[in-house]
Amino acid sequence: YEMKFGKKNENDEIFEPSCLDEYMENYFVKNKLNVPVTILHQNDLIHLCGRVLVLETTGTGFYFVVYIPKTYIHYQVVLDNIKEGILQGFSKEGWADDYDVKYKKDGSFDCLVIKKLIFTALSIVSTPANRLRFDDVKETLDVKNSTRFVRKKEENIEDLLFN
Repeated sequence: YEMKFGKKNENDEIFEPSCLDEYMENYFVKNKLNVPVTILHQNDLIHLCGRVLVLETTGTGFYFVVYIPKTYIHYQVVLDNIKEGILQGFSKEGWADDYDVKYKKDGSFDCLVIKKLIFTALSIVSTPANRLRFDDVKETLDVKNSTRFVRKKEENIEDLLFN
């Protein structure tokens, strides 16, 4: 999981479960494009390491499956860093296209509730904002050459955000 719903991350953000739907569908799925995967939010060819195979939005959160080909120049370094707990989780890249600002009772800033996200890539990072480590890392050779976007509505969005 890159994100589990209902809690603020380290950047004081809360993401609505449907925030990725529109952009994913209209850009990546409709145009049969892959979601790129980078290392440490670096957007250059050296750090462009793979692609997202699966993005599922469930009642729990955003769940990703990523493919990094063994032909990637730093494949073994990335794999070793994940196994050693140096690269520890995922982080979304993009920007909020629609959001609400929430304030505390005393008037100070509380958080941003992201309603729509322009999602440009997924990054493998050392310090994930949601404090979620990789649950399972597997090596596989059998991959599909496309992104699978799945939306599972398991709970009421308001229940996920504010309980």
